[in-house]
Amino acid sequence: MRIYVASLLDYNGGVLHGRWIDLDIHMDVEAVMSEIREMLNKSPCAAREFGVSEDWAIHDTDDFPSGVEVGEFTSIDHVCQIADTVRQVADNEVIEAVISSTGSHFVEWDSPDFFHDRWVTKVDSVNDFLYEDFQTAHELPDELMGYIDLDKYRVDVEQDYDFVRLYAGYGVVLRNV
Repeated sequence: MRIYVASLLDYNGGVLHGRWIDLDIHMDVEAVMSEIREMLNKSPCAAREFGVSEDWAIHDTDDFPSGVEVGEFTSIDHVCQIADTVRQVADNEVIEAVISSTGSHFVEWDSPDFFHDRWVTKVDSVNDFLYEDFQTAHELPDELMGYIDLDKYRVDVEQDYDFVRLYAGYGVVLRNV
């Protein structure tokens, strides 16, 4: 994962000056801030006119899971916390599904367990999941499963689970916590 940090002094002066910072290399707040300070110290506008460039903003991100929101003025502490959690969860599909279900503003980025506690499984169809879940819970043989109304069962199950369809054509099942 990377962020592009730009010097606002240069940006406002019509000069594109910034740096891509790789969060897999610079893993803590101090290392990222050191990169930002180094970039600001090489500011063309500061060297030419003003002497010091101090203000910066995040202008782009790369390789973050879909749905992760990093804005211009997101703190570096928060960015590093997101990157650390993404590394610990180690599965963008889990992160994307949980964000899709809960909304990015409700994600607890300081806890990888926030994601692991919700993830249940990946499924080709909701009915496949319902079939297996009902069969396991009630220990019914396959011959009797044809008599079960899975649509009614789904209403009950949706109190405990969220079904999230992902872009790849399959879905995931998340536990409501």
